[in-house]
Amino acid sequence: MEGRFCLRHFRFRPLMALLWVAWMMLAHAQQQQQPKNSKKNVPPPPKPRPQPEDDSADFEASDLDSSERTLEQTLNDPNRTILAPFDTDIRTDCRSILIHCQSEIFSHVYLQCPAMCTKYLQQEGMKGTVEHPERLWEGTLRTRQGKRIDADRFEGYVTVLSILPLLPGMAIYYYEMMETLHGQFTPNVEFVVLPIDHGEGIHIRPRSKNPKVVILEEETAIATHPWVKHLWAVQPRSGAATKNHRNEIEQHELPTDRLTVYIVSADGYFVERLTVPTMAELQRKIAVYLKTIAYDEL
Repeated sequence: MEGRFCLRHFRFRPLMALLWVAWMMLAHAQQQQQPKNSKKNVPPPPKPRPQPEDDSADFEASDLDSSERTLEQTLNDPNRTILAPFDTDIRTDCRSILIHCQSEIFSHVYLQCPAMCTKYLQQEGMKGTVEHPERLWEGTLRTRQGKRIDADRFEGYVTVLSILPLLPGMAIYYYEMMETLHGQFTPNVEFVVLPIDHGEGIHIRPRSKNPKVVILEEETAIATHPWVKHLWAVQPRSGAATKNHRNEIEQHELPTDRLTVYIVSADGYFVERLTVPTMAELQRKIAVYLKTIAYDEL
């Protein structure tokens, strides 16, 4: 019995060894498949450190005006190059993009929302009389071609001087308006444009080689221009005015970011200043100045 037991025990030893090896291989394979951080003695990877908030970025994002967002959405509008008729808006979102009426980038805003832009930028005008009207027609003026013209060529005509900033959309809109008005009131009214250069590379391109509207040389400092000096010195008798340090009534400073129009009577005695007028308003005003016997209406 004892001998047979030992023999039987000896026969089972290789089988048990094989089973033990197989079990060890299986355990090793399962251990390789488990992620490393699943071990109890291995700590999980540290969480990323929170970055400090960018207050400036949050401020800009939260303070973006809705009109800017609206404009960005309409930049790819295929109809954005369509020009609106004078005093008429052709967009439905003009009110939300008014801050871009004086934009140095988006020219289509003024060209498609001229009515709303006019209301947005318009300021009170003034009326006055001139002590020495003949001084307006003294000397010469330099045109955009660099030529000198005699100022007395405008004597005896109602003269409309437009001090026009060369800003995208605004410049072409008002130049086209003056060309149109010239065709309506010729030959009794002369139209002159004094461009204000803002360094944007914008220049007025006349329709023809012989434009009806006289375009003067571009200026960066309009205060020294002889016509501006003469007309700005006119003392207001009604409308917008201020007082200087000598307690004298005078006109407000001339803005350089919007249109200013001076209408001068044929005799040079009556002067009216308008800031961003509509086409219809200019038509009415000019018609009154052509009635030389009705200057009491001014």
